[in-house]
Amino acid sequence: MVNHLLRNELDLSLPKHIQLNGPPQKSAQEFLIDGRAILVGELIKLPTLGETLMGIATYGKNYIYEGQFAEKMCEFVQRYEGWLKVDDLKGFTAEWMEQIFADYHGIRLFECQPNGQGLAAVISAKIADGFDLAEMNNIE
Repeated sequence: MVNHLLRNELDLSLPKHIQLNGPPQKSAQEFLIDGRAILVGELIKLPTLGETLMGIATYGKNYIYEGQFAEKMCEFVQRYEGWLKVDDLKGFTAEWMEQIFADYHGIRLFECQPNGQGLAAVISAKIADGFDLAEMNNIE
């Protein structure tokens, strides 16, 4: 039986966030063996990821932000009603931000500053640090 998330056609009976309205996704198939999820200990090959990493190693950040990869990525995003355009990627420069962190039972959790989800993880770790979670049951 094939998982309903792997269908190629639009299925309006499914919740909107898992309806497919575009072409089959090659990348989804790379994570399957004969249409099923991999089992513990099985070897999985990810040729598209390998190709992408080789492109980055050879051409640097321009492999992602300019040229054919950027065009393919934007075309894919737009096919699924996204708004990403090649011009959005051109000239992109990353900023180095100081990390935020929290200690949780002697382990330091580093995260990115807002505007991502890092702050939520740091707050959660700080709250959890005040409890012995291993000793708690589901209800507590």
